[in-house]
Amino acid sequence: MDDTLFYETAGDRRHPHLVMLHGFLSSNLQWTPNRAGLQAALHLVMTELWGHGRSPCPSATPAYDARAYVAHLDRIRETLGIERWCVLGQSFGAGLAVRYALEKPQHTSGVIITNSRSMFGSIPAGVPREVYEEQFRNRRRLAMHPVHARLLPKDLKARLVEAADRVDHTGAVLGMLAGHTLTCANELAALEVPLMIVNGQREMSFQRDLATLGSVDLDFEVVDIDAGHAVNLEQPQAFNAAVIAFCRRHGNGAKDSA
Repeated sequence: MDDTLFYETAGDRRHPHLVMLHGFLSSNLQWTPNRAGLQAALHLVMTELWGHGRSPCPSATPAYDARAYVAHLDRIRETLGIERWCVLGQSFGAGLAVRYALEKPQHTSGVIITNSRSMFGSIPAGVPREVYEEQFRNRRRLAMHPVHARLLPKDLKARLVEAADRVDHTGAVLGMLAGHTLTCANELAALEVPLMIVNGQREMSFQRDLATLGSVDLDFEVVDIDAGHAVNLEQPQAFNAAVIAFCRRHGNGAKDSA
């Protein structure tokens, strides 16, 4: 079906469940250095964004809205017979992860995010489609493209660059047009589930965003890691340790309905 997000699973269902949402111009390749370590302790559900990896590319902008993603993610949860799971979002996926937790707290054990400018409103509303059309005709010039990554293993970087180049043009454009719906930092006070931010300290722009959360009436955990934006790729062991510890504290793999 062309209206179903691609996902794959790994690990033992008796372990805490974790659904994983990668960033823009990426795919499930994002989790390459993490999969073996995480699936030894967790049951992973790795989902690819519209137009990315093996997911199809809807032709209408509303499909890319964060709340529409929530509905599709919940369909996956129901299909797998999972009652509650932790939700992990990397970069662009962080806004989707928090939105899911806000909309579906009854099915969320906890939410984990990495560095994310989009969650703090860095993608504006009302940008003409032609702007993004032009940007993605020359996508390797964009700062988000992995071709600019400096701290990744050479072979993995080559695979990530190839995957970014293959992201569907229409999917990239429509994803950015709906990107403003990822903004949810001003709603975090309403979050009913535990939140952990795995913070790549070397990304200075995100440190400024993170500092603004000090004024939010919210109990959250920050794990600082000596890394940049792609913290899970740059420091996979430290990232995995933080994620596993969080999911063991808050996840509950025994609550399957299947």
